[in-house]
Amino acid sequence: MDSSGKAIPLLVAAGGGGLAYIMNTTGINPDGHGQNLSLQPINGISSQNGAGSGGGWKETTKKYSSSGLSLLEGSTGGRPCLNQSHLQAFGGFGGGGGGCMSGGGGGGFTGGDAAIIDIPAVNGKGGYSYSSGQFPYTRGGVSGDGGDGSVNITPAVSGCGCDFLCVILPDSNTPYACLCPAHFELDADDHRCLLNSLQRTEEMSSFISESLVFILPIITIIVVCITTVMFIMYQRYRRQLAETTRQEYINSPEMQLNRLRQTVDGVGAGMVTEYNPNYEFGGSTCTLQDLREVPRENLSLVK
Repeated sequence: MDSSGKAIPLLVAAGGGGLAYIMNTTGINPDGHGQNLSLQPINGISSQNGAGSGGGWKETTKKYSSSGLSLLEGSTGGRPCLNQSHLQAFGGFGGGGGGCMSGGGGGGFTGGDAAIIDIPAVNGKGGYSYSSGQFPYTRGGVSGDGGDGSVNITPAVSGCGCDFLCVILPDSNTPYACLCPAHFELDADDHRCLLNSLQRTEEMSSFISESLVFILPIITIIVVCITTVMFIMYQRYRRQLAETTRQEYINSPEMQLNRLRQTVDGVGAGMVTEYNPNYEFGGSTCTLQDLREVPRENLSLVK
């Protein structure tokens, strides 16, 4: 029971199905089955006038008197079918279905089915076992010697040279077996526990995903900072280059001659000049027309 009073299954051993009135070794195998988590914990299928189904874990609807009860209802075996009550084929302990000409279903976590049509050579299907996962090492099978089934619970202990736990196996060819915790598996030496490949892959994927959550924002911030610094440095370089170019242009002779030409042409250079058309050389007067033109390329200004 859990804290709310709800029943929680730990281990459920499957019951075998009932044998048919006529032995048939080539038909349905009546042995109980191992765990199948794809199945619901319900009773098996049965018919009104035929053999009963096996009881499951928690189904509360008993369709016919031949059906076995679920484990939560007491797991009582079903009664023989009405048409063949003289056979006295009651269902077995654990919710086995009552027999008819065909065999009843076996009880278990999921009940076994009975034949829909009552045929004398059809066995009932065995039920299905269940393990809650709280037992790290479970093994099931058919004893082969007939009779009642059994459940052996062996506690695990530390030691035996095992990485995790050791379980003693008195009825086995090996004296003990090593156990590993969940998501681990035994190595080839049957003693060391290694993380299984699927779990390693999942943990690696989880680690990468969690790392990316922290790494990507940091990388984004670094890229933005580097881009900003480079942009500022580029703008500063452009300003310095423009200033250097401007100074070189101002200080060049061509720039000074250009200012002089603007002054001569009267294009507001800001220089105060006075035009004198007369030049004297040794007491003789020379007009502007008498002066020879000097090519502009031969002129230079000296500070």
